[in-house]
Amino acid sequence: MKNTWLKTSISAGIVTGIITFILTSNWKIALIITSAVIFLVVVNNPKKRYMRVAWMVISMVFLLNRFAFQFVGQIFDIAFEIKGNMISDAVSIILLILAALALILDYLERNNKLDGTFFSINKNSVKNTSGTNNHINQHINQHIKQGSKDND
Repeated sequence: MKNTWLKTSISAGIVTGIITFILTSNWKIALIITSAVIFLVVVNNPKKRYMRVAWMVISMVFLLNRFAFQFVGQIFDIAFEIKGNMISDAVSIILLILAALALILDYLERNNKLDGTFFSINKNSVKNTSGTNNHINQHINQHIKQGSKDND
């Protein structure tokens, strides 16, 4: 994480904390909101998009597999059963493969090994186009048939 993104997240947190304190006059809520905003902005660094995907997929694996439950009981002579199923093993394996792929892509992006691939982001290579000495090389191959023009 670069220093500038950390400064951006701290600035955003402080501004939202001040606004929250002005609106609520409660320093505890303002402190909680400030901490949450700093955390969210740090986590949403656009240069860490593959790491975010990896964490989301890993979280999905744990959340979807963790809550398998079954409640069986009887209330007022009425029998009931509440059941929540886990996801299948194939879905868990696919999600773990996606998480591994996202971690590999994050490693490759941090080491600038994705340049020139379809994962790289193409930026404007011309940079500054102001001025009078701009040349555009444009080759248009058109075969115009004689007599096909409409005479209006």
